[in-house]
Amino acid sequence: MKLQEVRNMLGNDFEAIISEFEREGIVFESQFSSLYSMFCKKYTYQLVKLLEKETQLEVSYGYAVPYFYYFDTNRFDRSEATRIAIKYQIDKGNM
Repeated sequence: MKLQEVRNMLGNDFEAIISEFEREGIVFESQFSSLYSMFCKKYTYQLVKLLEKETQLEVSYGYAVPYFYYFDTNRFDRSEATRIAIKYQIDKGNM
C-alpha cells in the first residue's frame, strides 16, 4: 500500500499523530481512533515509513503484548520505549 493511502486512512488524526510524535517522540496504539489494532497490525511498516518521511526522524516500532507503539530511536532505546508504552496502556486501563 502506498504511503499516501495510509495517510488518507489516518484521516483527521494524521496531523495530531505527527505533532504528538514530534513533541513526545512516541505514539501508541489506541492513542488516536485511527490507530486501532488491525490498522497497526496491517500497516505498521507503512506507518513507520510515513512517520519518518513526515518528521525526518528515525522511527522504529515495538509490540508490548497486545499493543503496538512507534518511537523515535534517537530519543528512546527499545527498552525505554517499551516501558513507556506499557505504562501508557496500564494508565489507560488497557493492561
